[in-house]
Amino acid sequence: KDKDEDKDKDKEKEKGAQDAAFLVGRSGLDSFGFAPPLTTDAYIVYSLVRSGYASRLGPEIAHLDQQCNAPEYADPYVLGLLGGVYYSLANDASGDEKTSSDAQSTSNRYLTRARSLTDRVVALQEADGSVKGAVSSITSSRGDALTIEATAVAVIVMLDDYERYVEQTERAIRWLASRCERGRFGSTQATVLSLKAIVAYDEARAAMARPATATLRVDGEVVASGRVGDNDSGGGGGGGGGG
Repeated sequence: KDKDEDKDKDKEKEKGAQDAAFLVGRSGLDSFGFAPPLTTDAYIVYSLVRSGYASRLGPEIAHLDQQCNAPEYADPYVLGLLGGVYYSLANDASGDEKTSSDAQSTSNRYLTRARSLTDRVVALQEADGSVKGAVSSITSSRGDALTIEATAVAVIVMLDDYERYVEQTERAIRWLASRCERGRFGSTQATVLSLKAIVAYDEARAAMARPATATLRVDGEVVASGRVGDNDSGGGGGGGGGG
């Protein structure tokens, strides 16, 4: 009986080793596993930083930054993701009004780096608003799908500093909207990123909206007026009949 149990354990260990080898080997990966290493690193680091794990990723961020530091490096997908990492670091470091001067200095340094990376992405934007030049995406996309993903990433990172990149963001959003066919933006990943960019854009625009007074006129006469964008109820307007 003991021998049988030992054989069963050995079989389980062998099967576990085979499963592990399959999972970490190339044969166990879908298209997510075939993106270039730098693209993969950027996507993973960005995702983890945005999920609140920045404090554990110092070496990984530094390595990624070093890989993108050469001025001639011009992959907007990777540069955009890294820019998003630094915007998150800047926001985390700035904290609240009680933030120390050292923390604020660190935040400013991160913000400067984020802007320098985003400026490089903007430099690759076409006149129609699209952002081209990406080598690959995390799903190894090519062609139009890759351009859509790179443009969506550009929108997401530019929205981290929207007032600085209003014009470029508007052009990119218009281009993204033009790529929608029957509710899809090409591939699944391109659709997901496009929808994320559009939702983030709508939220940014809503946050910038300011209260205003709206006036309705009929035949040149004011028939109603009221406040828009705050909790004030509109005041009544004078009315006149037209013939």
